[in-house]
Amino acid sequence: MKTQLAVIVGFLPGISIMIFFAQQHASTLKLAQVPPKYGHTKRAQRLPHAIVFGEKKCGTRALQTFLALHPSIKAVRREVHFFDEKYHKGLEWYRHLMPFSFPKQITMETTPRYARTPGVADSIYKMNSSIRLIYIVKDPALRAVSDYVHIKARPVRLGIKLKYSIPPFEKVVISKHTGAINETVGLIQRGLYAKHLQQWFEVFNATQIHIVDGAKLTTDPVSELSRVENFLNLKHMITNKMLYYNKTKGFYCVSGPPPYCLQEGKGRPHPHIDDKVMEKLHDFYRPHNQAFFKMIGRRFDWP
Repeated sequence: MKTQLAVIVGFLPGISIMIFFAQQHASTLKLAQVPPKYGHTKRAQRLPHAIVFGEKKCGTRALQTFLALHPSIKAVRREVHFFDEKYHKGLEWYRHLMPFSFPKQITMETTPRYARTPGVADSIYKMNSSIRLIYIVKDPALRAVSDYVHIKARPVRLGIKLKYSIPPFEKVVISKHTGAINETVGLIQRGLYAKHLQQWFEVFNATQIHIVDGAKLTTDPVSELSRVENFLNLKHMITNKMLYYNKTKGFYCVSGPPPYCLQEGKGRPHPHIDDKVMEKLHDFYRPHNQAFFKMIGRRFDWP
């Protein structure tokens, strides 16, 4: 019997705000030319052959942007949220959201919330049982901090005035009743990788799921992208010349032409977090991380 996962909706304890917005992004990237072999057949909108399905604040946007540099990948430029929110609209509606591609190209979409939504793995399997799935992770304690920074900055970025102040990170993740990590908070739940991947490994073969090291993607993107190219059975076409390190922003950008970096919201500096709180986070996540390592047959250098 397949494990059913609980959906954690709230971002912060005592806060029930949900901010909905449409993010339109017209990329100015000049991608590599499509090889001539693709020009002999008709372009069409096709259902995805690969999906980046998690995890939030681990580098999904950077991964999608960099992979789109490959001439054999056609990626949707925004999160679609079909399988978690709009499944009732049907596959034909979904297909028309996909970019035009040639038969030998890979159509790809990215929606991080898929990983944590019960039933999504089954729905994707029904659409394409041979699909390739990509899951990007980083130290869950650091992921929680990134998530908090993102949530706190969102109202400012959208010009929304809140009637309350968002509490400090320490008060969000530590239970005021027990002094322990409040594992019911969404910030914490999203870092329970083994829990979220369980439904996917029950539905798909392990060879269909590739784990990306989000930290490595930040420091050495080409080598990590090369592993994804291998997973997708693609030639190595993404090179160091296509990316450059932006010292001002502190992360890699696309060389272009024209040069392109992720939006201002990416790569925000983290606030100082009390050492004791970080230690509690690492202690809390450690057994969950061990379960994750065992599940994927791979270890990461996390505290």
